[in-house]
Amino acid sequence: MASADLSKIEGSLPEDAPEAEMLKLVDVEKMAEILDVNKNWLYRRTMAGTEAIPHYRVGRHVRFLVSEVLAFLQSSPKAGKDHAGRVSYAR
Repeated sequence: MASADLSKIEGSLPEDAPEAEMLKLVDVEKMAEILDVNKNWLYRRTMAGTEAIPHYRVGRHVRFLVSEVLAFLQSSPKAGKDHAGRVSYAR
């Protein structure tokens, strides 16, 4: 099960420009690092139909808006919190 500690993610963003980081398009490697998940899991979530993680295709590349992904994971009916309080997304 993949999970992301949102307090860790928010804490890793620069305090002087959090909105700029949240509105930045990032690649699969960076988004996987932010969420602390495997890149393959993230790729599979982009192909999940109506339950796909929000993403953009730029040519053959996949990009993510950090703010959209975090909002999606927090509001998704499949998202929950694990015993450590981290947001998790059921497969």
